[in-house]
This record gives sequence, structure tokens and C-alpha cells, in this order.
Amino acid sequence: MAGGTNDGSRSHLHPEIPRTLSVRECARLQTFPDDYAFVGPTARQFAQVGNAVPPVLAAEVATQLLKTYF
Repeated sequence: MAGGTNDGSRSHLHPEIPRTLSVRECARLQTFPDDYAFVGPTARQFAQVGNAVPPVLAAEVATQLLKTYF
């Protein structure tokens, strides 16, 4: 489950520092640009990132569909 702070779903740990990842760090891993804005409480922002299709993946799928079918 993406998002949430009390249900144990924030299990993505920083690889070097003993802490969980921030929303921005998770967004970077999902290939969102740094200026992309997530709104709402932190738990909702984690859910938005976690439930999204990574932008670079979406662009690549769209490109391949266009090449294949059009």
C-alpha cells in the first residue's frame, strides 16, 4: 500500500542513513522532475507517488505504441 504514516507502509529506507525516504526522494526514484508538485498531507503525497506510473516509463510506452500502431 502506498502512503500512510501509521500503518507501516512507509518501509522504503534510505540506503546510507537510518531514516525513511522523503516524498521528493521517492518521486526522483519514480523519475518525476524535481519541479513536479505533490499536494496534500504527506501521507497523500506518498500515495500519489506510489500509485503513479513513472513519467519516463509512460513516455516510452506511448512512443512504442505510436511506432507500432501509427
